[in-house]
Amino acid sequence: FNNLTIFFFLSICLISSSWANKTHDDFLECLSHKIMNSNSKSQVIYTPKNSSYSTLYNSFSSNLRITSDFKPSIIFTPNDESQIQAAIYCSKKLSIDTEDKTAWIQAGATLGEVYYRITEKSKKLAFVAGVCPTVGVGGHFSGGGYGMMSRKFGTAADNIIDAKLIDANGRIHDRESMGEDHFWAIRGGGGTSFGLIISWKVKLLDIPEKVTVFNVTRTLEQNATQLVYKWQHIADKVDDNLLIRLFLRS
Repeated sequence: FNNLTIFFFLSICLISSSWANKTHDDFLECLSHKIMNSNSKSQVIYTPKNSSYSTLYNSFSSNLRITSDFKPSIIFTPNDESQIQAAIYCSKKLSIDTEDKTAWIQAGATLGEVYYRITEKSKKLAFVAGVCPTVGVGGHFSGGGYGMMSRKFGTAADNIIDAKLIDANGRIHDRESMGEDHFWAIRGGGGTSFGLIISWKVKLLDIPEKVTVFNVTRTLEQNATQLVYKWQHIADKVDDNLLIRLFLRS
């Protein structure tokens, strides 16, 4: 099992900075809880308090300019798949501000978790994204993110207002420091090509508490072909509060 690759990834993700102190503590607590065996925990989780931390960090560092500027808050060297799973699980925190109508979403969260946490806070706020609850936000957001409310509100990428990412030199950026061109690129230009995205800040949208949903099923014998033809000509003209989706099934 390739420990080196996983070590490098996680140490980059958790570079220490003033805004990340609480995130560091929450992540460490979550990871320690998930890795139940205490002996295993001492072998795979390293903080600056560990005597072997510096030796381990320096042994894996090939760029002395980076290592002299900062140190990771946590070094994690998983030994098996379950420990990698634990790290991903603990990298999906959501912070929702109903007053400001925004949310910070870490890259490990899934769409289902995002929708659930928003609904826990408010029945009148939502976020526009896809319909599959198990899809991860990282790939979905950085690829655009089309969803049921996109006719009215645009894609997920259209409603991202900030992000935290780490560039190839190990620096942490937000929207202001990365620049608008870079911020544009991570919202549809293939996010992994432009930095390692830690979290997204999204704009929450005002929605009614109740909506109307109905289905119409037609077979070829029931003139389904004509229905599809008409749909193609009106779908872009109806009120943007109405979504019409077409499914073809055999």
